[in-house]
Amino acid sequence: MANDLTAEDLDRFKSFVRSVRWQTAKAVRNPHQYTIRWWHPDQDLDWIYRTILRHGYKYLFWNVVYTCLDVDGYMYWGMNAPIEERYVLNRRPCDDCTRTDLGHLGRRLP
Repeated sequence: MANDLTAEDLDRFKSFVRSVRWQTAKAVRNPHQYTIRWWHPDQDLDWIYRTILRHGYKYLFWNVVYTCLDVDGYMYWGMNAPIEERYVLNRRPCDDCTRTDLGHLGRRLP
């Protein structure tokens, strides 16, 4: 989890997510935001993906397992693809992850 991150890595992660453009997704059944690699090509999105994979947890969305990481009230996850092919980073408020009326949005796996 994020508490496994060093203070330096946590600061780097927070700095990245605060500095990039976030777009609200149009998907009503899966409310979230996303950012795309080519909106900020000078940023190290690969490092963000590796950090999520290394320190995250498994979460089941729509019968697909993703690796997610909670930081500052948001759950972050990327696409299920090799890191060099990933281009979208997603996030949604952690509160949404525990709401019972959004059960279709998945659940944390042991």
